Amino acid sequence: MRIAYVINSVEGGGAASPVPAVLGVLRDGGAEVAVFALTARDRRGEPAIRAAGFDVHVREGGETDHAAALRWLDATLKNWAPTHVWTSLTRATLLGQIVGRRRGWPVVSWQHAAFLKPANRVLLRAMQRLSRLWLGDSTAVTRLTAERLDVPPERLIQWSIFRADPDARQATPWRPGQPVRIGSLGRLHRVKGYDVLVEALALLDTSTSYEMVIAGDGAERDALEARANALGIRSLRFAGYAADAAAFLASCHLYV
Repeated sequence: MRIAYVINSVEGGGAASPVPAVLGVLRDGGAEVAVFALTARDRRGEPAIRAAGFDVHVREGGETDHAAALRWLDATLKNWAPTHVWTSLTRATLLGQIVGRRRGWPVVSWQHAAFLKPANRVLLRAMQRLSRLWLGDSTAVTRLTAERLDVPPERLIQWSIFRADPDARQATPWRPGQPVRIGSLGRLHRVKGYDVLVEALALLDTSTSYEMVIAGDGAERDALEARANALGIRSLRFAGYAADAAAFLASCHLYV
């Protein structure tokens, strides 16, 4: 079995993050797997995938040139000759479904997010039959996939990819007199809800000293910083992309 794992990008902190572990399960089951990314973005997710021993093919293109991306994916997969196509996120799924149907390859598709843009929801629902199997990465996402995309139970399963690491670094407990350090880790994208977090911080009682640190990068950073400044929030800091997520988490007293 040769699985072409198609993703939107190799951006750090995005859907590329769990890819090495997921592909490891497929490889342990006997499959040969390679990754095909429709665009590069910051490429911070690529080294971990390569370090895990997987080939990565990245298209040098943008995020809206869908016709060019489809041509690249079709030609590249034709050359690689998979037996199956596995897709993650909307753009990769829609283009992967088209190529899979054209070439006669069965398609498996992830759903990762509880939020879908209205247009994406319409497109995915219209084309959901082109994926032989759908997977939700949590109970809620699996349920929403059934409801929103009208995927029948026999073609939908749950694969919960989030797990605790028993060997994770331990945080140092908060001590009286210290500011409470609250951390959050994720892409600064509107689907992540950081705009809601900023609004919530404006309501906090500041009699207890605290620092809110968000580790991550993305297109919404400028807007989030501007909103925090407009609300007079001085306890929020944007730390940028965290190359060592475990060390960042261990430095926090609380996690949001």
